[in-house]
Amino acid sequence: MRVQGQGGVRVIAWLIICVSVWNFCSLPHVQGSANNSEEVYDEDVSWAQGNITMDREETIMRQLLLAWHPPFWPPANNITNPCCKWEGVTCDDDSRVTSIELRQMKMSGIIPPEVGQLAELRKLYLYKNKLSGTIPPEIGNLAKLTHLSLGDNLLYGNIPEEIGDMISLEYLYLFANKLDGPLPSTIASMRNLKHIGLWDNRLSGALPEDLDALQDLQYLWVNNNRFNGTIPKSIGKLPKLELLYLSGNPRLGGEPPEEIGDLKALQVLHVEGTNLTGRLPSAKLRQLADLKILEAHSTHLKGCTSMACFQAVWKAIKAEENATEGSGAEDVSKEGGGGEEARRTEEEEHQRKLEL
Repeated sequence: MRVQGQGGVRVIAWLIICVSVWNFCSLPHVQGSANNSEEVYDEDVSWAQGNITMDREETIMRQLLLAWHPPFWPPANNITNPCCKWEGVTCDDDSRVTSIELRQMKMSGIIPPEVGQLAELRKLYLYKNKLSGTIPPEIGNLAKLTHLSLGDNLLYGNIPEEIGDMISLEYLYLFANKLDGPLPSTIASMRNLKHIGLWDNRLSGALPEDLDALQDLQYLWVNNNRFNGTIPKSIGKLPKLELLYLSGNPRLGGEPPEEIGDLKALQVLHVEGTNLTGRLPSAKLRQLADLKILEAHSTHLKGCTSMACFQAVWKAIKAEENATEGSGAEDVSKEGGGGEEARRTEEEEHQRKLEL
């Protein structure tokens, strides 16, 4: 077929262009590209971000390793190996660090602020080492952390306010350091706390009034510190509290609140070595069926200061109650609104007899 003139040439050229475009658009890698381009882009970005995060965590873990100067480091914990293969380090399926358990490793150095960038970290156990310096406020960024154990080190300074941002934390152990200053009020924001271990520090100031916000709290150790003021009444509103150590705080004074007797789950109570005055609420303590250990010596308290003494008093009262019921006499403790006062007077009288 012959094409006459320039017009024919133009027609053929247009036909060739159209056929080429149609063939190109028919190729598999082009079909549907308009619909899938955003998905492909998102996947690429996600993949890139994941790699960047992994690389960043590797860098952070190497920074921690260099900061802690471990003298006896397991061979697997070589800086050239991926951190997820280190002994004491656990990662998830995406190679994100979820647990660091490096206890009793004789590590020294500080806790670098970069630790707060390990966003998936659930457990941080560094107790019984020789770590020094302060607790970095960046640690509050660990919103998924459930276990924090920095006890038995050489840490000093205040407990940072930012610790209250660790809303998932259940176990807080900072014992046997040189921490000072007040207990942050932000601790009341940590509603999942079950254990607070702060013994053997230099913490001072008053105990927070809003401790009753910690409704899951079971163990509270604040002994051997420098807390002052009085025992907050709100402490009696902790329904799950089993163990309460307030001992060894010589500036903690005033009369013990009656509300201590409302701690229905309480098993152990230590208030020895404080400046408490008055009397322990014997009548209420008697109602605590699980109470097994009570120590209140070396205080200014009157009456019983030990579990053995209280048990002797309660046994004597029980014997009198049984004798009264057997004789059919009227029980004065059940008379009107003076019943509680009568019971208190009766118990104090029995305590005085034991003191003699």
